[in-house]
Amino acid sequence: MATIRVVGIESNRIGVWQRNVAHFGGTAYVCYGMVVDVADTDEVLERISNGLLALSEAAPTPPWIGYDSLNAGDTLTQIAALGDVEKIITRQYEAANQNRTSVMNALV
Repeated sequence: MATIRVVGIESNRIGVWQRNVAHFGGTAYVCYGMVVDVADTDEVLERISNGLLALSEAAPTPPWIGYDSLNAGDTLTQIAALGDVEKIITRQYEAANQNRTSVMNALV
């Protein structure tokens, strides 16, 4: 499967939430305004065709402002306060970008 960049385009709806080993971090979660790299699974392609997702060229959306400037230790401190959905979003972004082992282990 190829990796594609998508954006959630319908407000108040989840564009896709799918567990599949082909996605970075094993899960694809995209809601309104999020730009995410995902695998081109059948479900993702269906969501593009039905208008919940669109292809994008914008940079992926970090899980929170300043995320990319944090070292692993500071990131781990922030992760401790996250809920389940925020951890999924962070794992997805981390896996597609820095993929730091300590951070990924904290997000399982």
